Amino acid sequence: MISASVDGTSSLNICHIAGFAILNGVDMRSQIFYAQEINGVFCHMYESKAQVKMCGDEPIIQVRVRDLKKKEKSMYWAVWHTKKTLFKQQQNTFSMIYDMKMKVEMCSPDGFEREVRDGEAEIVNVMIEKI
Repeated sequence: MISASVDGTSSLNICHIAGFAILNGVDMRSQIFYAQEINGVFCHMYESKAQVKMCGDEPIIQVRVRDLKKKEKSMYWAVWHTKKTLFKQQQNTFSMIYDMKMKVEMCSPDGFEREVRDGEAEIVNVMIEKI
């Protein structure tokens, strides 16, 4: 459990376990990735630096991908895998993180319709924060 002061008066409590964070008592899905930032847009988000390095020479940074809080808006979209599948060997993880929902849907022949229908995944609007 990490406790930090956000504005000097209030306290922000974060507990991060297995892809989930508890932020002020609210469960949030959260995951750390390596990425690049090009013209103010986060891209090439992967779990290893080697994967990101194959995408270009821009500096590699760490980002946190997480659920949106109430009233937040973001241009980023991702697939949240709720079950282990042949396609994704881990559950409770994000993948296919892009700055447009259409780019996410293009990563699957049916736009992830079957996975969503069968409860294996969902396409979610996410927030990305530089660490």
